[in-house]
Amino acid sequence: GDDDTWRLGSLTKLWACPGLRIGYAIAPDAALAERLRRRRPQWSVNGLALGVMPELLAMTDLAMWSSQIVRLREQFVAELRAMGFATETTDVNWVLVHEPGLRSRLAPLGLVVRDCTSFGLADVHRVAVPRQQDLDRVVAAFGVAASRR
Repeated sequence: GDDDTWRLGSLTKLWACPGLRIGYAIAPDAALAERLRRRRPQWSVNGLALGVMPELLAMTDLAMWSSQIVRLREQFVAELRAMGFATETTDVNWVLVHEPGLRSRLAPLGLVVRDCTSFGLADVHRVAVPRQQDLDRVVAAFGVAASRR
């Protein structure tokens, strides 16, 4: 339903491969796509990223991942709200948490979250929805951060 809009995606985030910098842009029409093609760098994706893409594509199951993210996001948000964190849910694999000093309280616990101040959102943090195997550890770290308010 978004044929008349730009669509941007980060495969780096989808595959949890920070540093590879693989993404895509889908233009609303051929003329805009050509304008973008003319402006992009000559090497917009490096050889390392291209080398791992076939394996990453082979393991990709978007429908399953999407349903897992929805379930984990709902569980994660419920846990954070139960600890008193003001949390905004999203339709993607991260949530927003409104909490002053959260980043500095979580970092010593081995958890890094994105401070959104540079986006004009003071005291807001973007937090990735943890994988199932990491959920308990991440929730525990938030519990420690909540106790240090």
